[in-house]
Amino acid sequence: MSFLPKFLPLLDTYHIPSLEEVYQLKAQLQEWDDIIAKVAADRKALEQVQTYLKDQHELCVEYRRRHIAALEPTQRVPDEILSTIFSHCFPNSDIQQWPEHMCIGKDYPAVALSGVCRRWRRVALTTPRLWSYIFVHFEHCSRYDTLALSTELLQEWTCRSRACPIFVRVEMEGVPAHLSGASLQRWIKEEKGFVDVLVGSVGRWASLSMSVTEVERTSPFLAILQEQPPFLRSVLLDVSFGGEQDTAVIANAPLLQTPSLRSCTLARPCGRITQLPARRMGLLTELVIESLSTKTSVGLGARDALWLLGQLPRLVRASLYFDDDRQPMSGTAKSVSLSKLESLSLKGFVIDGRFAELLILGSLHTLAVSSLKLRNPGWQKQGIRHFLSHFGQHLQAVELDVSELDAETFMTLADRLPNVARLKITDFAKRYGSNTICATMLIGLVPWLLPSAWLDGPRTSGCRMSGLKQFMVVCRYETRPIAEALVQLVAGRYEHSLFHDDSSVSGARIHAIEKLEVCFHFRDRDLVEDFIETGLRKRNVDFSSLDISISQPAESLWY
Repeated sequence: MSFLPKFLPLLDTYHIPSLEEVYQLKAQLQEWDDIIAKVAADRKALEQVQTYLKDQHELCVEYRRRHIAALEPTQRVPDEILSTIFSHCFPNSDIQQWPEHMCIGKDYPAVALSGVCRRWRRVALTTPRLWSYIFVHFEHCSRYDTLALSTELLQEWTCRSRACPIFVRVEMEGVPAHLSGASLQRWIKEEKGFVDVLVGSVGRWASLSMSVTEVERTSPFLAILQEQPPFLRSVLLDVSFGGEQDTAVIANAPLLQTPSLRSCTLARPCGRITQLPARRMGLLTELVIESLSTKTSVGLGARDALWLLGQLPRLVRASLYFDDDRQPMSGTAKSVSLSKLESLSLKGFVIDGRFAELLILGSLHTLAVSSLKLRNPGWQKQGIRHFLSHFGQHLQAVELDVSELDAETFMTLADRLPNVARLKITDFAKRYGSNTICATMLIGLVPWLLPSAWLDGPRTSGCRMSGLKQFMVVCRYETRPIAEALVQLVAGRYEHSLFHDDSSVSGARIHAIEKLEVCFHFRDRDLVEDFIETGLRKRNVDFSSLDISISQPAESLWY
């Protein structure tokens, strides 16, 4: 490129070029156009080189990252080990404990795992155990496409689980009230399609939980009750009907007569207890019966409960809700021996003392008496005292509602539980009785649980419950006196376990409280929490050896 110096002084001035200068300037402009085009081409080539080098840099960084990842232990884990790890990613092996949002769909654990990478997806899809938990939850379901989608997902889960045992949980709120005529028939058709797919895998069911409300006689879900899965081990039925007369469908269901069944839970009204095929359920090891009916005429009472337990000699755990207090144990009755029963929970109208006298429970170590109904408090007190007197020597864990229980019952509680290691006391005083029952009970009970050195006055006998390690209290009222009693209890037993020997215990060691759980009313929680912890620290209690938890009760506990 040539530059004409004579034009430089004339640039950016008002000089009028001559004809010759015009020809020279035009030639100069053509040269500038050629130079600009060449520079632009060079610049474009340079940008292409830069883009290429940038891409190569990113590619090298990505390859380096992948090479580093190849050295990670997780990349060297064989598919079989990875599959086993995936199998432990469920929140709980008991599908009953799963939250509602984890039903089959995008929030299902296996779906989340299969979305990480191609290898994880391949491993997840070839691990049948990941798809063997079938949890379907319909909340206020009123759309056909929701049922259709659930049917498709159910079919997909069933296929992916292959030959694995299936754990089924179905929750549905029945037919929407606004449906009628053709729309109702369409709804029933969609329901039937869902049930047909579900029943198609009945040969692999290991557990079944079915919660369906307002069931009609035409409901396809009743077809499930007619099945007898050959490998079914556990069943939970929470089914409510539009009419009380339909409840016999549950009691007479072939499902409950499955030979392999070991655990049975009936959570809704299901008719008279004598309608249950108890003789064909003789291999049960766990039985839970909630309120059988809203009418006491068909509920569970003392006589029927004794008859039922007599048909189930292999029971290990039993929970019974007595909703009929019109069955006194009068006349002659045969005793019932349950040599394997380890845990017994009694709720509702706890029966009179003869019920305990007629039971032979050689292995019982856990007793819970809760959710009390106090239509006849005398029966309650007598029944609880008889249970503690007959089985207290072997009990290791006890849970007790203390509403309207008298001092004699409290003394029986202290005297008859020498080997108890876990004690839980709950107070439903807002519902039944005065507001000071739990406080009075604890203030009277705590001195009997303390070493002699911690008492102001003499005591005729030694410390009760010397092996007590876990103490739990649920109380709504009078929290300050209870907090003071708990501080005294924990501090006294802790100090004695370190420095003192109580001669009144005849050599028996008094254990310190290792776990303290307190559930107080929300208005007093912060105050009581500070009071308890401050009081224990002042008494030099070592918190590293004490698991303490102070929480607020859910309202559902009280109403």
